[in-house]
Order: sequence, then structure tokens, then C-alpha cells
Amino acid sequence: MFSLLLIDKGEMVIFYGKMVIVKVSRKKGEWVMNTVIAADIHLSMASTRIIGQDAAIHQIERAIRRVTSGLARRKNKPLASFLFTGPSGVGKTETAKAIAELVYGDIRRIVRFNANEVSGEGSQWRAFGPPPGYMGSDTGGQITQGVKRFGGRCVILIDEIEKGPQEIFDGLMACLDEGYLQDASFDERISTEDCIVVMTSNALVDDECAELTEEELRERVVNSKATDPRTGQKISRFRREFVGRIGNVVHFRSLSRETLTQILADTYLRETAVQIAINLQLLAPDMTPKALGFLVDQVGSGRFGVRGISKVLDEYILDRVLELPEREEINSKCWVWDFDEEEGKLILVPAFTTSHGGFLAMYRQYPQYSKEVVAQKVIQKYDWLFEKTKDEIRRRLALKKAVGGLHRLY
Repeated sequence: MFSLLLIDKGEMVIFYGKMVIVKVSRKKGEWVMNTVIAADIHLSMASTRIIGQDAAIHQIERAIRRVTSGLARRKNKPLASFLFTGPSGVGKTETAKAIAELVYGDIRRIVRFNANEVSGEGSQWRAFGPPPGYMGSDTGGQITQGVKRFGGRCVILIDEIEKGPQEIFDGLMACLDEGYLQDASFDERISTEDCIVVMTSNALVDDECAELTEEELRERVVNSKATDPRTGQKISRFRREFVGRIGNVVHFRSLSRETLTQILADTYLRETAVQIAINLQLLAPDMTPKALGFLVDQVGSGRFGVRGISKVLDEYILDRVLELPEREEINSKCWVWDFDEEEGKLILVPAFTTSHGGFLAMYRQYPQYSKEVVAQKVIQKYDWLFEKTKDEIRRRLALKKAVGGLHRLY
């Protein structure tokens, strides 16, 4: 059975059963059709990029292919269920967003619930709704009503589930076992048969867990201890019968320095450089290995994962570019960031000037590349940034025009 979902004016998704098969989007005045085949599904196709977790991503992709092909479809069960374990900030939540975009055609089709926010007495009702007569019973539960708003086609994301009360686990048991959630406020059963359930946990942080089989990993999860938010005691949060109902248990490794370097460079180009280009008309698509190494040093050893990257880019890139007195004079050229060891700060240098051209031969620590090859790589990044900036400016102008039209109406 085919069904059509209109996301916005410029994007539509066509379903066959529960799987996205065609995504139609409007680009530069033309409609573009992208067909999604189950065997070709890769999380790299999503706009959210997960770097440095190849083994985990491969395991998740296999599970999603089984579901979207229809081979692993089971009655009265969610489409798929996952428990992501590993340190904080290594890509677990971003992977859930990529799944939402890949399977349901929209990264926004996700019902997110932070279990660590429901530690107080009675606060577990926020998830599945308080009984009639209690405060908040007129709105229902955050998870149950969120799934209902999406028509049952969404990712249910429970972050840091080990910090939640036992009632969270009890409510999810029916979801994993029978394919529904019970909203206590309205005494309503909400089907989750078309949902993908993703739970994240920081219970296992050892990299050695990545070498375990899934059966061994499940045993580690069952034996793991978490602090009870009510009593402060260490208890076993994951009961064996609960873990046994989870379809896939996947471990995410901690990030190495090389991975942090790659993520920082990618985040800079796709986010920070675009904002600088739009707001300051300054095109700086890249940075030297010396500047990149300096920024990675500021991120630290990776104990907090990628969450420190945005802060470092804000502090050492955005603050620095706002301090540049000559920025009005340097727009419309291609620039890169370098690190001045004497002053101990980042500086902007022309990408192809003679005085700084030597650094290009060491671009990204690949000395085997000639300066011509490296220069071509910088030009490619420049072209990508230029086009991305134009597209973002067009999008903002269109949004501003739409908002202006609404103001005239009201």
C-alpha cells in the first residue's frame, strides 16, 4: 500500500508499507526524485555524519536493511529496537537522528526523551502520562503523545536510559514485546509497530567492549550497575528479561585523536565556515595541519567526545574572526587558518600566497601529495563552501519572504 507524506513545500516522501521508497525534493526550481532501495541503505546517505564508528554503523545498517526489505518484519513488534552503549559524546544520539532521516525521510521524525530528567517522585509520568485527575493528565505522556502525533512512523529515542526510574523500563517492556505503549492519562494504547526504538546508555565505557560478541555485550549490560536517582545506591538497571527483548545491542567506541581531528575539520567546514561566509562574506574553507592540531589540543583527550568541539570552534575561530580589524578588506578571496606560534593564536592567511604556499605540501599530513594536487583539494573545498553559502542565503531569503507574508496576513 502506497502512502504520501508532505514534509514541506519543497519535499515529499512516498512510503510503501512502512519503508521510504521515494524521496522527492525541489532544488533550484526542479523536482528531483531519489529512490531508496533496501539493499542500498547506508547511514552515510543521511545528512548527519557519524565518524569513527564503522563497526557499530555496519551492525546498525544490517539490522535496518533486514527491516526495510520486509524479511525481518514481525507482527506486534517495533520495526527494530536498539540499545547503544558507550561513552558520552561519541555519536549515539546522532546515529538515531540518521536512522530517522534514512527510514522515515525526515530527521525531525524523532520522539526524544531524556530519562535522567525523570528522577523525582512521580516524574516518570512525564513519559507515559499521569493517571486521570493528576496534574498534566490533560496532555498525556511525552513519548506516547509524540508517537501519536507522528502517526506511529518515527524513532523513539530514550537517552541515558540507565538513569531513569524502573517505571520507564516497565513501560517500554510492552513496546518491545507487544508493539504498543499505554498512555495512562487517556487509557489509550498507541501502536509502535511502525516505530524504531533506540535507547542510549553510558553504562559501558570500556573500549574492550567493542571486541565482544553481542551475546557477551548483553551479559555485560545485565551485570552493569547504575546509581539509583532516588536512593543513591548502585543497582542493576537492566533486567535480563528486558535486555533479551532488545533486538540489537551495539557498542560505540571512545574517539581517538585521529577521529577527533577528522570530526573537527568536518564540523568546521560544514557549519562554522558556512556561518562565517554568510554573515561576514569571508570564505575560509580550510586550515593548516598546525592550526588543526592546535584546535584538537584544546578539545582535550576526548573524555567528553565531540561535545567540546563546538565550544572550541566558537572560542578560537568565531571570536578570532570577529577581532580581525581588516576583515572588511579580505572578503571575496580564499583564505585558510594557520597557527602563529609566536603570538600563540590562529591567523588568516591567503590560501595560495607565495609566503605561505609551502604549507600546502603538508596538507592533512599527506606529504606524498604535490602542491598542485593539494591546491586542487583546497579549490574543491572553496567551491563547495561557495555553493553551500549561496544555497543557505537563498533558503533564508525564502524563509524571510514567507514570514513577511504571514505578517501581512495578520
